Amino acid sequence: MPFEVESLSYDRPEQSVPLDYRQVKLYNFGESRENELVSPLDAPLNSTYKRVVGQVRPTRLYIIISGGELKERHYFSNLGRIVPIGCAIPLYFICPTGIKSGRNHAPHRGSSPQDIFDYWRTIYQPSSDSLTLLGRTYHLTENDRVYFVSDVDDFSLELQSLLKVDTPPFVRWGISNPCVEVWLYYGCIGVPSKNHCQLLENEPISKRSQKLKSLCNEYKGGIDPRKAPAVITTAIANARSFGYEVDEQGIPLLFCSSLLHFAEEFMEYLSTFK
Repeated sequence: MPFEVESLSYDRPEQSVPLDYRQVKLYNFGESRENELVSPLDAPLNSTYKRVVGQVRPTRLYIIISGGELKERHYFSNLGRIVPIGCAIPLYFICPTGIKSGRNHAPHRGSSPQDIFDYWRTIYQPSSDSLTLLGRTYHLTENDRVYFVSDVDDFSLELQSLLKVDTPPFVRWGISNPCVEVWLYYGCIGVPSKNHCQLLENEPISKRSQKLKSLCNEYKGGIDPRKAPAVITTAIANARSFGYEVDEQGIPLLFCSSLLHFAEEFMEYLSTFK
């Protein structure tokens, strides 16, 4: 049985995550045990720790539907490290398994923007602003947040089409050009240098993500998405210093990421707990 939003509890050792952990997983942020933070990636499944939140659910529910599985999951789950102790923010991370666009139609670990949108339509009921996860229905309000997290890569035309589709006010896109490493770069390396920008510009679109990842690997120790939330304010400052821009279709320009907006809003939300 998966963790439940109402209880946010570790009191049932027999509980386990869904068989396909890439599909749905609930993270309980900001919990504490013996004065230590409990990260979703650190807490053992058979933990006897118990803490019950005294309300049905906190004010805001986060739903992350991501095209990438590994780095994105590590990043969003470890945001709990910066949540004030004693606070709990429920977050579902979902990476639907789709078919890669282009000539390679083999199943892959990750999803295209269209995969993300198609999955959203299977769980969301617009007539009631509700969605169903793990057999349970949640009614969303304007205060809740659903983020479609995608790389640009070679999905530019797909994104152009989807950005024109009307979505509820609580839905946001978190698009990184060329990939999520842009956002990790801001926090762990700094403001993109002219040299790195030029290197990416000179690469074919299909090779830019690979090139950026190799640049990030040159950073001492590499870039660890599990540690990146700790420098989220640095990432925000560096992203603003570089300058966030989009093209006429609303897609972030090279070395830009609209995860900047997610980070700013998330930090603003955290300030309400102080």
